[in-house]
Amino acid sequence: MAQSPWHRYPIIFAGDFNVGKIAPRARAFASATDGWWGNGRTGALDDAMHACSRSTSGLPRAALESFRRSKDWQLFASTRFAALTAEAISVPFGRGADGRMLSDHTGYLARYRLAPLARPLAPTAARGPLGYVRLK
Repeated sequence: MAQSPWHRYPIIFAGDFNVGKIAPRARAFASATDGWWGNGRTGALDDAMHACSRSTSGLPRAALESFRRSKDWQLFASTRFAALTAEAISVPFGRGADGRMLSDHTGYLARYRLAPLARPLAPTAARGPLGYVRLK
C-alpha cells in the first residue's frame, strides 16, 4: 500500500478490526498501519470515535458501547491538499426495543467533511499511527 498512489487522496478505512482491549492486538494493529500514508499526509491516521469524542458534538450514548469495545474502527487521514475531518457519529442500529443486541456489533455511522485546501501544506514526516489510543 505504501507504493500505491492512494496516499494522495483523503481516505477512510472502516471495518471490524477485532483489536479490542488485548494489548498484543493493539500493538500489531498500530504496527500494521504504520507508514501507509507517506509524506502526502498531514499526519497520522485518526479514528472517527476519538475525533468525535474530542469535539463539541461528542458521542451519542449508543456509540459509547462500540467505543469501549474498540473493535470497530473508522480510520481516516487527510492529505496536504485536502482536509478530511470526522464531524459526528450516529447509531442507526444496536439494540432492539427489548434491549437485546441486534448483532455482535453496534452499527455506527461517521459523518465526514472534506475541504480542499486553498494552499497545499508542506509535506510532513508521518507520525506513528494510533499511538494515543487508550485501550481500557
